[in-house]
Amino acid sequence: MSMTTLSELERGVGNQRKDTIERVAKVLGTTVPKLYAQLTAMATNEIDEAEAVVEGLAREADRLDVDVTNYQKNSIPVINEGEASPNGLVWDAESKRLSEIDEWTSRPFDFHERGAYAVVIRGDSMEPLLKRGMRIIVSVVQPVSEGDLVYAQLRSGERLAKIATRQTDGWLLTSANPAHAPRFVRNDEIEHIHKVAYIRLLK
Repeated sequence: MSMTTLSELERGVGNQRKDTIERVAKVLGTTVPKLYAQLTAMATNEIDEAEAVVEGLAREADRLDVDVTNYQKNSIPVINEGEASPNGLVWDAESKRLSEIDEWTSRPFDFHERGAYAVVIRGDSMEPLLKRGMRIIVSVVQPVSEGDLVYAQLRSGERLAKIATRQTDGWLLTSANPAHAPRFVRNDEIEHIHKVAYIRLLK
């Protein structure tokens, strides 16, 4: 195996051939399904640890004097995964609402961006990182960096939450769920690629 292929495997980038994954599993003394199961278990443990840290920070914040004067209840529109972004469809140039939205979510106290929207996760491609029913708050102005969680809107009409990795002439969109293969999309196939600013565990 070339050093380039090995490096891509370690960094989780590139579209690896099935026989490459099978060779890696064989060397590790396991099967491809068991390898994916182990990786999923590792990701789940990391999420559990992160949630424990968040809960600890939340308890600490309860004991602190936090300025929440900019908190706004029900000011961010919510759409379902797979639907078009409200950006340009819901807001006009003066940030006035153009259409009715069935659901709204509250704005975090430190998030002032106009035009932001929230997405309800419907599929399983981002499990265990994002589970069905969770909501992500999406920024339309924050730049997307390597490895960011994004909501990509393709010119084909597809809308999907993925992990984005910049490539020479496009983006590699990767799922957290190993059952879904990474997908490369060219720059000219992308309508919008927006950064996820917040993840809401609960409604």
